[in-house]
Amino acid sequence: MNSLKSKICFVALTLVSLGIAIALSSKDNAWAESANDLRTLRSSNSCSRCNLVSVNLQGAYLQNSILVETKLNSANLRKANLSYAFLVNSVLVDSDLREADFRGANLSGANLASANLYGIDLRGANLTGTSLKSAVLLFADLRGTTLNNANLSNSQLVGASLQNSTLTNVNLSGSNLVDTDLTNSDLTNAQLVGVNLRNANLRNANLSLANLNGAELGGANLENANLSGAIFNPNQMLKARLCNTIMPDRSINNQNCSS
Repeated sequence: MNSLKSKICFVALTLVSLGIAIALSSKDNAWAESANDLRTLRSSNSCSRCNLVSVNLQGAYLQNSILVETKLNSANLRKANLSYAFLVNSVLVDSDLREADFRGANLSGANLASANLYGIDLRGANLTGTSLKSAVLLFADLRGTTLNNANLSNSQLVGASLQNSTLTNVNLSGSNLVDTDLTNSDLTNAQLVGVNLRNANLRNANLSLANLNGAELGGANLENANLSGAIFNPNQMLKARLCNTIMPDRSINNQNCSS
């Protein structure tokens, strides 16, 4: 019996040791792959479908780089220059992009869920179908960006600049847009359920067919905005600025135009 127990223990220990060895080997291979891909990126400014998870590229100059379907989860890209880069369908979940330069970049279909984009420059970027769920975009510059069909639910956009941006069919439900500037933006058919738009600037914005149920609009500027077909409770507008505003029934509301 003791001999049998000894054999069982020996087999068990062997299997555990083998499992640890395989795990360490896999980890070593992953690190090696990542290091090779990083060298490729630095030498050619291109590395599509690469493994760059957790890499440190803080302050890197990667303008016009090609990073299609590349894994950049948890990467440090703080203050990096990726202006006009091509990152279609890439994964940047939990990445650090604070104060990075992504002007004119193509991030369509990319996944930036829970990423930190504080103060990022995304002017003119293509974010069509991009996931920015639960992302931090405080004071981000998104002027002239394309965010059609993007998912920004539960994101933080306090103080962000979104003037002249296109956000048709965007999902911003549960997000915080206090003091956000959305002047001249297109939010047609946007999901804005439970959004905090307190003191936001929506002057000349197109909110036709948008769902604003439960949205906080105290102090929001809706002068010349288009709310035709939009869904909300009239009481939500009591503290908003309405002047030459097109209401859901296409009537014009001038409840508090300045003299």
